[in-house]
Amino acid sequence: MTQEDHAEPPGKTWCIFGQHSPATLGGGVAQWVCAVLEKDGRFDTGLSQFTLTFVQLGHYVPAHVGGGVVIRDGSDGQHESWEAYLSQLPKRRFERQKRRLTMTLRGDPGLDFLDPYGLADLSVAQLRIGAVMVLRALEYAQSTFKPRDGVDISPIIRCAATLAGRDWPSDDAMRQELTEAYGLDRARIDAMDPWAKIDLSGSHVDARKILDQPSDWSAFDDLSPHGNDLGADILGGWSRLKAKSIPEIGKYFELDVISDDADASMARIQVMLALAFGHIKKHGDCPRELAMKTLETLRADEKRAADMVVADHLDNWKAACARYISILKTITIQ
Repeated sequence: MTQEDHAEPPGKTWCIFGQHSPATLGGGVAQWVCAVLEKDGRFDTGLSQFTLTFVQLGHYVPAHVGGGVVIRDGSDGQHESWEAYLSQLPKRRFERQKRRLTMTLRGDPGLDFLDPYGLADLSVAQLRIGAVMVLRALEYAQSTFKPRDGVDISPIIRCAATLAGRDWPSDDAMRQELTEAYGLDRARIDAMDPWAKIDLSGSHVDARKILDQPSDWSAFDDLSPHGNDLGADILGGWSRLKAKSIPEIGKYFELDVISDDADASMARIQVMLALAFGHIKKHGDCPRELAMKTLETLRADEKRAADMVVADHLDNWKAACARYISILKTITIQ
């Protein structure tokens, strides 16, 4: 299953339980369920990677932008295609040679409007709903395997079943345990070789020659071309978005990319970087004209966009912009 298969429509996606899976991606209650299940170590399942996407919300959802989810009511004419997609779920694909399982399922309606990243408002009841949702997904996954596959996820299923039946003395006690579990997950990821966290599948063979630092490929760093939500969605919907103009992409994601304020400046930079570096990752090069336009956008908007960057990250922002300018300059003088 390609990256684009996950992008339309988007859900909450994360890789779990494979010994070589680098990290938890996305958010929502599933993120916290995953952290609790893994707090005592990763499960040795026989899988190299297990990717689950839970599609949330009954309305058409074009993208997760910023810290939340943009919801459309179907008035843009795409509601029918959204409903058609939902009718095809659940989906699953097991790549036996690579030992990778990818599944897409409907999320529980009770979690549709839960903050995809926040923990402050998560209740024990909502966590229990999420645990049951994950448990059902795991049981569905188990039916995929044949004895010869050498895959056994029954220990995870038992763990998820236990979690679904757990109770805590209070919501605060539950949140404290989740915070500690998530911290262990982050520490494990931070200790990994940076390149081990990068999924290069589907990328052009020459792409790493140009983008030779892990940060160029990061799915977690908001300052990387495709680590922020907007950049990730553009790369995920590459075949559909690669030829669109900046205003067209802005309209698609319901973003202002025209104004001269900090928000629009940041959006322009993210769109242009996502397009330019998407070409490099997908095709091994970037069209010179696109590289020039992206370079011009970075130079014109970098300082204004810095108002959108958390103060502690300003130095990283400047370093990232300098690196991307250097890469783009190399392309434009070829």
